[in-house]
Amino acid sequence: MKRLSVLDQYRGVCNDVLGELTTKLHKSFKTFLMEILILYMVIPGRINFLQLGRYG
Repeated sequence: MKRLSVLDQYRGVCNDVLGELTTKLHKSFKTFLMEILILYMVIPGRINFLQLGRYG
């Protein structure tokens, strides 16, 4: 299975979960949260703000 298809599936699952929330989230916050969740999946090893900035 290709890496991009796995990330697309993960993104789809996260979108479904965010869609099920009862609270309304702004689009900018949803995109920010999706980016952070994907970075947590992709970054190997220790994750801190420096790593998030480097990979993001």
